[in-house]
Amino acid sequence: MEKIVTCPYSPNGERIPSKNFGLTVFESIREHSASVAMEDITSGQRITYQELGRKSETVARHLLGFGCKAGDFITIFSPNSIEWVIATIAAWRTGAVVVAINPLLTVGELKTQLAICNPRFLYTISDLAKVAVEATAPMHCQVIVKGGFEHCIAVESLFELTDRLPELPTFEQLKVKPNDPAMILFSSGTTGPQKAVIVPHYSLQSQLAIVRHQECSPMIFPEQVLFTPFPHVVGASTILHGLVLGYKSFLLPRFDLRLYLKCIQDNKVSAFFNMPEKH
Repeated sequence: MEKIVTCPYSPNGERIPSKNFGLTVFESIREHSASVAMEDITSGQRITYQELGRKSETVARHLLGFGCKAGDFITIFSPNSIEWVIATIAAWRTGAVVVAINPLLTVGELKTQLAICNPRFLYTISDLAKVAVEATAPMHCQVIVKGGFEHCIAVESLFELTDRLPELPTFEQLKVKPNDPAMILFSSGTTGPQKAVIVPHYSLQSQLAIVRHQECSPMIFPEQVLFTPFPHVVGASTILHGLVLGYKSFLLPRFDLRLYLKCIQDNKVSAFFNMPEKH
């Protein structure tokens, strides 16, 4: 490599924010409120930062009404989507922990991963609802489905605000500590069973601090196209850090070469993130 960027921060992390990463996201939402945050390439659905914040807080209030509390686990079992991001931010707004799971898992595989975290809620889409319902059957877990499914909560109903919903606590009242888990991701499982990996709030802040550093400034772009799965560490970090940096993110639920190239050409996208291929 011609240039290696070294981390400018000391091991004790004095210059890295120690606050809830959700608070950092909402600060960006306020700063970039009028800008488009994300656009789904396949459906054309788009959402501004302001709308993203409003919907996330409304969903968070519904979750509190269902009994969600700080430290609970909320599983997201879904392809890349705007709702995936809303569910994540809503979870952090309640102090909950996001468990991101590969949407390609079978019932048995999903059941194994759910047993590790015992989630209070699970978000999914209608195409995956049958798998999710079967996997959560032995658990006390409420399933929330985009598009609806029998005996499940329709995510669309959570975007509606009612007077009966509880008010949200402040981020200070949530008392989330830097080393408290923000997310749980799962390893690839290439050498054995997939393992749950805890990602603390401090870890997300540390990654963000490096991306924001002046020596990395050539890496900062106004828009990005993402097809890397959000349950993967690369997919999760790029969409979440993109929100903090005020990017417009174009989302693909899964890789489609034609749509991918068309998006780059039509929107003059300046960045994409992928894995290097080993030769």
